[in-house]
Amino acid sequence: RRQGDAARAVEAHRAALELAHAAGDPSTEALTLNNLGLALAHNGDEGAAIDHFDASVAILREIQDSHHEGQVLANLGFLHGRSGRHEQAVYCLESALDKLEPDSRAFRHVQEQLRRAS
Repeated sequence: RRQGDAARAVEAHRAALELAHAAGDPSTEALTLNNLGLALAHNGDEGAAIDHFDASVAILREIQDSHHEGQVLANLGFLHGRSGRHEQAVYCLESALDKLEPDSRAFRHVQEQLRRAS
C-alpha cells in the first residue's frame, strides 16, 4: 500500500509540474520540482530525485529565491547523506546554511545534520 501511495504522489506531482510549467510560474514550478524530488526519493529513485532537486535549485537561483533555494539544497544534502555520499552532503548542507535565515527552524535543522555528519 505504501509503495502505491508513493507512486500516486509522484504522478500527482508530475501533473502539478506540467500545470506550473504551462502557467509560466517559475516559483511554483521550482517548488513542485522539489516536491517531486522528495516523492521520487521516497520511492527509491535517487537519481531522478537529484535531477529534480538540481532543476529546482537552478530556477530558484534564477528568480533569486534564497530561502527556498536553501530548503531544496538541504533536501539534496539530506538525500546525499542518507545515501552515504558524505562530501556531497556536507557541500549541499553548507550551501543551504548560506541561503537560510539563521533564526529559522530549517537553519537549525541543517546545522544539526552537519554536526552529525562531522
